[in-house]
Amino acid sequence: MKRFLRTVFIAAACVLAMTAAAFPQTTPIVNPKVVEFDPSLDHNTLSSTGEPVVARYELQVFLQGGTLPVTATSLGKPSPDADGKIRVDFSTLLVGWPLSPGTYEARVVAVGPSGSGLSAPSNPFDFQSTTGSVTCSYALSSSSQAAASGGGAAGVTVTTNAATCSWTASSGAAWVTVTPASGTGSGAVTVAVAANAGAARTATVTIGGQAYTVTQAAVPCSVTLSSGSSTLGSAGGTASVGVTTNLSTCGWTAASGAAWVTVTPATGTGTGSATVTAAENTGASRTATVTIGGRAFSVSQAAAPACTYAVTPVSLVVASTAVSSTLALTASASSCGWSAASAASWITVTTPSGSGTSSVGYTVSKNGTTATRSGSVTVAGQVVTVTQSAPSATNSPKGVKAKPNR
Repeated sequence: MKRFLRTVFIAAACVLAMTAAAFPQTTPIVNPKVVEFDPSLDHNTLSSTGEPVVARYELQVFLQGGTLPVTATSLGKPSPDADGKIRVDFSTLLVGWPLSPGTYEARVVAVGPSGSGLSAPSNPFDFQSTTGSVTCSYALSSSSQAAASGGGAAGVTVTTNAATCSWTASSGAAWVTVTPASGTGSGAVTVAVAANAGAARTATVTIGGQAYTVTQAAVPCSVTLSSGSSTLGSAGGTASVGVTTNLSTCGWTAASGAAWVTVTPATGTGTGSATVTAAENTGASRTATVTIGGRAFSVSQAAAPACTYAVTPVSLVVASTAVSSTLALTASASSCGWSAASAASWITVTTPSGSGTSSVGYTVSKNGTTATRSGSVTVAGQVVTVTQSAPSATNSPKGVKAKPNR
């Protein structure tokens, strides 16, 4: 079974004094600093489990006749003096020292693992205003606060050298609020920072005449694209992509992951647009990725169509004299390659190869025979028949004698 504190304090309870007092005082004490009390009868007792029955003592200060403490502090577990009493200077332990003007009384609580015991009230003691004789000074627990772009709140403690010292707190920026706006004696202040929607910023808060700097990170840049992909024909083409940033100061870059795709401009700031250009495709369908402001933009391009050709004329008749001319070749795409060759020694192709729609040059040598001759030229797989006329007869006309008149 757990052991409970048998006796907390002897009848003398606790005494507050300017200096240690051996006996309770009956006259009011002004601005005391020392608490004096008899230890619990269980001060040195151990429980059946070997734990101290009294772990520590706590000082609670009440307004005279009050039921709730206005402040409290742990006294630890000091050893009794030679006369058996425990004396502790609590002026460095209480928050808000010295206390506000008024009449107080104190109790000491013995605290252990199995419970606690409360002493009888001490003799009354006073705290008087020292405003006229104290020069107030203020110190902050921190001089600055770094807030994330999403905002937040942080606490800062203002410490005064007297409980009667008053202070005010104010913010130099609308995005920073300070509560409370004023106080007396040492206390806590909450500095709240609103969410940031732009660049990094700094503000100054003044607490008790002391500067407290608040810095806030900029909202991170983000980029969105008007579209995530585009499909272009085999002949190539362009696609415009809208680039939207959450801040006008946000910079972005654009780069292509394939040689057949280009993107301009390569850099930008704020909201704008980028142009993606695909070259003509001469092969199978293909896909590439362009990165704009860290966002992926996919470009798909159709395969090149099967090449078809048409040659005009498909047959021709030329004079027996030497001839130079062209054939008209139409291709289904500029990427469609072709070749041309002659099947006759007297016909020469002067444009033996090319791509896309073009003119194919040829020459026909003079017909040195007495007969018509035929040959052919093959252009992009198309056969063109060439017929050359035989040379014309060159008989001289016979002279006609004139008959004399008779």
